[in-house]
Formats: sequence, structure tokens, C-alpha cells
Amino acid sequence: TGAGSLTAAINALKDGDRIIFHIPPEAGEVHYIQTPPDGYPLITNNNITIDGGTQGGATPNTASIHAANNAVLKIVLCSTNGNAASMYSSVTNAAGIDYPNLGFGDGEQALLGFFKATNAWVKGLAFLSAYQTSSSYSAGGDSKTICFAPDAPDVSSNACQGFHVSGCWFGVDPVTRQVAYMPDGVNLATPTICIATYTTGTNGTPGFPNIENSSSGTIGVAAGSANPRAEFNVFFTGYGFDSQGGPFRISGNFWNVLPDGVTLADISVLNSAQQQGDAFVEFGSGHDILIGTDGDGVNDADEGNLFGAYANGGEVLYYYGSQANSVIAGNTFGVDIHGNSFGVGQLTKLVHHFSTSSSVRFGSDFNGVSDALEANTVVDSLL
Repeated sequence: TGAGSLTAAINALKDGDRIIFHIPPEAGEVHYIQTPPDGYPLITNNNITIDGGTQGGATPNTASIHAANNAVLKIVLCSTNGNAASMYSSVTNAAGIDYPNLGFGDGEQALLGFFKATNAWVKGLAFLSAYQTSSSYSAGGDSKTICFAPDAPDVSSNACQGFHVSGCWFGVDPVTRQVAYMPDGVNLATPTICIATYTTGTNGTPGFPNIENSSSGTIGVAAGSANPRAEFNVFFTGYGFDSQGGPFRISGNFWNVLPDGVTLADISVLNSAQQQGDAFVEFGSGHDILIGTDGDGVNDADEGNLFGAYANGGEVLYYYGSQANSVIAGNTFGVDIHGNSFGVGQLTKLVHHFSTSSSVRFGSDFNGVSDALEANTVVDSLL
């Protein structure tokens, strides 16, 4: 906190601003910025960018999705001290009104929290955390690194539309490029959920229809990106992205595979699986969800995801409710960057589960554009 801090920068934000980092020594050490008590202020401005890649010595990844991630990250936002912001308390305090149908409860604790903010972009940062809490909630809150909360539709139409998380690492120490641990050396320094966004229902305006606002966004490579490889994320997590609504785009990410692209970070084994979650990616009732390559002929070779495997059960993709217009294309499941099986010797469950009302494409659309790149590679998995 104080002058020049991230807290001060967030408090000073205006629409269109960009938070940059210049912490001495430039181009030297990795800087671990601990979260202040009760977390950072809630971000409510539009068109905001938080760019860790501005710190001296930081460089974005330049390698393909089928090569080791060579990004050099210099800024780590760190809640290994246990500090966080309660999403429900932060939202109601910021708005000055109650939100009975907010998708986030008081126990859902954010390292970075966004409310209403359109076109937020978080890039070039590493995130370490595990069990976070704020003074508004008892210890052991549900740790969620980045949270995007829509406004109630009868208050405003601002729903955190168009968020973008790119070039970030979760639960991986950028110095060692290995799985990160909490100070106790036992618990993993990865959150319960890395990125979360849920719908917000009406507050109860008389005569207003009972509907929900939902966000939309991109995790990884944006459509038509001018620098797609710089936008690859690396996730070590039991629960990477949890969402409702859409459209969402999840393209160009490593999931439970370390930056070398060959080392499986199996959360079903580490710490006796105490921090294993539901799946790498989970969707509630949603629509227009792309996982992997969009097949438009632009950056298609750099849009697939590389999904690791589990030694002890676990699911890769978790769906519940109806899913309209979902596409899973151009991904690799259970193999490393060289096409070799991770060799954990089990059948990881690939999908749980599509409802009878869902519309899903798995693989190519065979329209003559990037059809081969739209194929999925699946090893040691069950559909």
C-alpha cells in the first residue's frame, strides 16, 4: 500500500487506464507482491489493462503451443500471506446496495476482483495463492484468483463483458518454473479456482423481468490476435476456469503441464490430492463456448490447448446445464508437446457431461479451412 503501490494505482484508475510496473531493480529479480489485508480495491472501471510485462526484464512467450513456453515473468501477485477481498462484501460496498442474486458469496475470496468492468485485460503476471480470506469472512475462504462479477440487469447492463486473461501463469513459480508451494512446504500455492465468473440475477425491481446478466471473455489467445504466442497462459490448478454465460473463448493454454511442455503437474497426486477440484474448465448453462481453435484461418495453429492428465481420476471438462453452440477443436488431451503420452496409466474422464439439449462439435467442421488443425488428439481418456 502507499504511493506507487498497486493499491494506489487501482484506487486512481479511470476508464481506459493501464497499470504498468517499474520496480527497481529493473531487469533483475522477480518481484513477489503480497496482497494487502482485505485485498485490493474492487476494479469497476472499463477498458483497464494490468500489464506485468512492462516490468524490466519481462519477455512474452514466442514459442508455439507445441513447444516449451519461454516467457519470462517478473511480477508475481501473491496471496500466500492469506489476504484477499471478499467478492460479495466488495461488490455491495462499492455499489452501496444489496445484491441478493450476486453469483459470488461472501466466502469467495479474490486476489483481483472486477465488478461491471468492461474489456478488462490482465496480462503478463504470475499468481500464487492457496487459502485466502478477508476480515469479512472467517478463515478458509474459497480462494479464487481473478473474479469477474456482472451487475444485476435491473441496475445496469455492465457485466464484465469482453474480459481477457493472457500471458499469465497460475500456481507456477516463475523463478524455478516448477509447481509453487505455500510457506509450509506442503500446501500448493495454487487457488481453489484460478478464474471465475458467474451470472448475477435481478435485484428485484418491480415489473422488471427475472433475468440474469452474464459476462463474456477470452482466456489465452484472442480472435485475430497480432501476437498469439504472447497470450498463452500456464495453469497449475485443480480448477482452472469456472463460469456461467458466454460467449467464452479458451485458446492457447497449458493445463497442469509445466512450462517445459513435458512435465505433468498432477494435482491428483501432490499434497494427497487435497487441492484437486472439479475439472480444468467448468461451464454452467452457457452458450457459444470455444475450447481451442476457431478454424478461421488466422492463428489456428496457436489456438489449441494442451491438457494434462490425472493419475487418480479427475475430469478435464465439466459441463452442467444446457450448452448451446459449443466447439472443442484443435486440442491435445493427455500428451505432451512432443506427442508423447504422459504415461500415468489411467483413463482420465474427458467430459462430464453434455445435456440432451446441448449442441456441441468435437473436432473439425470440414469446411475446407484449417480442417486438420481442428482435429483433437486424445490419449488415455474417456468421453
